[in-house]
Amino acid sequence: MQVARAQTFVINNDSLRANFKKNEPHKVLAYYLQFMAKKIDYMSLYYDMEMKNYLLKWLDRNVIIDYEIDRFKSYLYGFNEDQKYAFTKSYIIRALKLDYDSIKMNVPSLGIYTGEAILELAKNKRIDMENSTNPLMIPNDVLYLHSKIAYPEAYKKIKQLWYENDKLIFRYNDILDGLFISLLMMNDQEAQSEFDKTIDKVIKTDGHMIVSTAYVENFEIIGNAYAVKKLIELLPVRKEVIVMSNSPTISIDFYVYDLLVQFIDRHNVKINSFSRNNLFNMSINERIIYMRNHHDDIVEASNQLIKKLEAEEKYWMENMPFRHHCR
Repeated sequence: MQVARAQTFVINNDSLRANFKKNEPHKVLAYYLQFMAKKIDYMSLYYDMEMKNYLLKWLDRNVIIDYEIDRFKSYLYGFNEDQKYAFTKSYIIRALKLDYDSIKMNVPSLGIYTGEAILELAKNKRIDMENSTNPLMIPNDVLYLHSKIAYPEAYKKIKQLWYENDKLIFRYNDILDGLFISLLMMNDQEAQSEFDKTIDKVIKTDGHMIVSTAYVENFEIIGNAYAVKKLIELLPVRKEVIVMSNSPTISIDFYVYDLLVQFIDRHNVKINSFSRNNLFNMSINERIIYMRNHHDDIVEASNQLIKKLEAEEKYWMENMPFRHHCR
């Protein structure tokens, strides 16, 4: 498979389609993750049945295992000679019953045996993965792509995987699990209910449970109408958090206001009497005061944004399985 230059290559629907027709799904997945596009036409993918059949393969257990095995082999091939020494020597002595010392000076032969050792390690890893009862770990970028396209079949698969993963909410400290974020992106009511509970705790304790800015950064990934609604709810929280060691603490509401303004700008919604350009020449404290003074304007624009995003979600929300359960 040819590798394009990262600085000029842009993935679009047609390039993905052509790639799927030439290569195995896990090879296309590796390619996509290496040269991921900034913009993809999610609506066109939603209605494109051929692409749907291709992309759903990225949620298949066997495809993910193939992808992870390729990554594992590339990782081992990337070792320097000293790092390859241990597993190559073990393979020569254990599997081939040969004397390593008599072979190690023969560079071409040693390279062949190293390749064989890597294939053996990859084979054993594949067996472990295929026999594992642990939940399948799908790359977050694949989960988020599917969450933005929102095929009903992808939603069902991701929801199933979340259950298999014991309905995990936080992966680490304030960082949400990828499966959970995906369900929030697709407006799953159960996931929203669970996340609402954490937001209620944050508000009631003025952010006591938050240890970093990562809690707010989760909303940037979610990025839908639900996320905007919840950011508005978090505006009263003013707990100070450490951003970097040896730097001043900053109030959580600064990051909430800032993210709301980013969302509003990104979707071309106007904020009355507010200019983002004014923020660039201000200190952090001045920016916080400026945004707090424009609280009502930012909330008003955020509510306009919610309506806009809900309208954009309508075409795929109508076909979500949980919608039919609610009727």
